[in-house]
Amino acid sequence: MFFIDWTNQIGSVEGPTGEDVPANLGSSEAYGLEIEASYDVTDNIDAFLTFGYLHTEFTADARGVDGAGSIVGNEFGKAPSFSGSFGATYRNDRGFFATG
Repeated sequence: MFFIDWTNQIGSVEGPTGEDVPANLGSSEAYGLEIEASYDVTDNIDAFLTFGYLHTEFTADARGVDGAGSIVGNEFGKAPSFSGSFGATYRNDRGFFATG
């Protein structure tokens, strides 16, 4: 579990000609949870599974492009609410391993 509370968060906003420009995005917070599980299938094969939950929100003093329009209450761009993965790792007796 984690919680992050930012003040004067710096990020990118779209500038007047479409390029990304740095900007002070105000105050924001993020919290979430990450879980991982693994299982030894055989002496040489391990399987794994991961899950993540993330909540993000601009909380105060947050403005959009050129300081126009409040973004308070919006989520961070490109921050997925849910993530996960699964796979397996093979290890032989000589130290070689492969994960996929």
